[in-house]
Amino acid sequence: MQETRPVPDFFCLGAPRAGTTWLFEWLHQHPEVCIPQKEIHFFIKSHGRDYFFEEGLNWYINLFSMAEDKQILGDIAAGYLRSEDARKRILSVAPNAKMIVMLRNPIERFWSDYQYCLANRSFNGGFEDFMNSPQGERALADGFYFKQISEWLKLYPKHNFHFVILDDVNSNRQREITKVCEFLGVSHIHPQYAERRVNEAKKTRFLWLARIYHKAADTALRYDLQLLRYLFRIMGGKKIYHHFNKTKQEKILMSEAERIVLKNLYREDIGELEVMLGRDFSHWDCM
Repeated sequence: MQETRPVPDFFCLGAPRAGTTWLFEWLHQHPEVCIPQKEIHFFIKSHGRDYFFEEGLNWYINLFSMAEDKQILGDIAAGYLRSEDARKRILSVAPNAKMIVMLRNPIERFWSDYQYCLANRSFNGGFEDFMNSPQGERALADGFYFKQISEWLKLYPKHNFHFVILDDVNSNRQREITKVCEFLGVSHIHPQYAERRVNEAKKTRFLWLARIYHKAADTALRYDLQLLRYLFRIMGGKKIYHHFNKTKQEKILMSEAERIVLKNLYREDIGELEVMLGRDFSHWDCM
């Protein structure tokens, strides 16, 4: 693929269920940042196929056509961190890009993923069944941060990375916003609604409607139906859909036995991550 116009200056690689939606919500408000939408997934496969990568780099670049000269370009997709395809493809088009990685206690992250799958009805069953399901295996792998970050560090220098820990966000959101702005080289802002919780798991009422909604969104993106996407956004289509087809999901508490299983699986990776980042994550093992 041949680069004809600027590609993103930065990427947020993930991890899933670790605050990437929160990051998008406030960065999207920044006047010096252009992020067309979250989860474009250009550099990775979707359902086993390169739906968007097949469209070519010019298609991807065109998504940023509304960017102003003063703006830096960004791409946020939680699935990039785990993806070998993403590593190779992003390096080939953006070898100097900055990387933001959001991390969360992997035990809590896995449990959040489990509840999310129950809520959207992509899985129905207990903890052990989920652990042995394709969704569960993917969710478990997503929490081995050291292993995934190590692969990215083979391609990009460590100073190109900024790590945001969800514990720190919950402790002081504005402080973490300022750190991200400094890393990206943009002005400090105090965004609206940065304190609210986003992307909480909500139960899907009608699975058939959810499939139509997501298929329509992918189609509009793939065929660059900008006017349709714009009208959908200004008419509050997403809010209407969530109001009609989403309802509060009753949270399931993790048992101590389930927590111990996850602790034992992640303990070694957490230890290696502590050394890599120079951080103490011992509290992850105690929560």
